[in-house]
Amino acid sequence: MSKGVLLFAHNNDTVDYVQQAVFCAKRVKRFLNLPVTLVTDKQSVTNFPYDITKYIDTIVYQDVENQHNFRTFRSSGTDSVRDKWFNTNRFLAYELSPYYQTLVLDTDVVLCNSNLLQLFESNKQFSATKHYKQFSHMVEDPSAAKISLNSIPMYWATMMYFTKSSIAQTVFDTVHHIHNSWLWYKNLYGLSSAKFRNDYAFSIAIHMLQNFTELVVDFEIPYILYNSFDVDIINSFNDTEISILSKKSHSDYRITYLKDTTVHIMNKFDFKDIIDGDFANDY
Repeated sequence: MSKGVLLFAHNNDTVDYVQQAVFCAKRVKRFLNLPVTLVTDKQSVTNFPYDITKYIDTIVYQDVENQHNFRTFRSSGTDSVRDKWFNTNRFLAYELSPYYQTLVLDTDVVLCNSNLLQLFESNKQFSATKHYKQFSHMVEDPSAAKISLNSIPMYWATMMYFTKSSIAQTVFDTVHHIHNSWLWYKNLYGLSSAKFRNDYAFSIAIHMLQNFTELVVDFEIPYILYNSFDVDIINSFNDTEISILSKKSHSDYRITYLKDTTVHIMNKFDFKDIIDGDFANDY
């Protein structure tokens, strides 16, 4: 197949990433009209209560790693949950994608327009999102511009595009190597946490492939990644509009409305409520 979208979804006890993936695939059909391949494990899809093939065209089963990679999941309330995080195998995208041109998305990316289709008309062999804005300020977040203080630029694995090409294969092979030697690279680049992150690994790979400099090769997706933090409240939601109460301080919230703008939603608990309501009307 010439082009399509690739999603990775390995559930833990806290977050149903497969549910998110099906919801994401539904919006891919709505806005991009592209086939969707899901990389997951059999355990994660076992309890999905609906027909997964309604929006997922192909499933690739990949066992999860037996690892000690944890992350904290927070909500707009005061509760937080610490759980294992298995979605660390993004480096397999090149190997597992059945498409010549592939768009990789996080499952919690909510498409509200068709802008990403323009990537398939570009001459880029690999690109990832670099520019990032958060709802609470609607400006680029300087703390998210680099992977650590006085370090290298951050590239977000949240949205990536690649073709079956030598440059793209080299990027993914390099990320695979970084993954297998993570503690060494974590120390080399001054990262405070030992937790493996796809964003960090791809940022390091891009830095290495640019001969440890910047702007040698253009790896940048020319779109802004709009991000809603896990402590933000999803106020309302429909096909093309999102309203979010974004947290500016302990008790100060700002309401933000976006229309026809794709958003990355990190509040997994509010997001699940939205998806539950959508699926109740759809299936």
